[in-house]
Amino acid sequence: MKENLKEKENKMSLNVLVLESVGSCVDTDGVVYPMNTDDTPDTNCGVDWIDTSDEWIRTRTGIQERRIAPDDMGASYMGAAAARKAMEQAGVEPGEVDVIILATATPDRWLPSTACDTQALLGCSNAVAFDVIAACTGFIYAMTVAECYVAAGRAEVALVIATEKM
Repeated sequence: MKENLKEKENKMSLNVLVLESVGSCVDTDGVVYPMNTDDTPDTNCGVDWIDTSDEWIRTRTGIQERRIAPDDMGASYMGAAAARKAMEQAGVEPGEVDVIILATATPDRWLPSTACDTQALLGCSNAVAFDVIAACTGFIYAMTVAECYVAAGRAEVALVIATEKM
């Protein structure tokens, strides 16, 4: 499973932050992007349930291309790939992570949580792991919860992950 993740690391996109108890500061981040793009006008990236147009998306969000993850790659794989990069940059080993808070509105499935799957992929067996499902504000909520864990002395190293796959 981990070998498969390594092969796919360069094909995903999301943000990850490692929060450490140095006054609750963000230590580093990790970002990865899917290799496949869709910049075709008048497309919704193959997602038929979005009732909008390319023009509407471009004028209101500035998004000019969409990144497409392979069908067999879920949010947990994307989260783990970006988290691995952030952890490497921060010099954090899997056993040092105390809490994993994963923000997503598109979980791989409801049970177990996407955070628990990501935890297993990373080998962070000592960490508490849970999802925050709050759509656009999820990342902000996850950061706030991580800061509270650190400030309360419940965690020294918090891993905050935001990942979506539509």
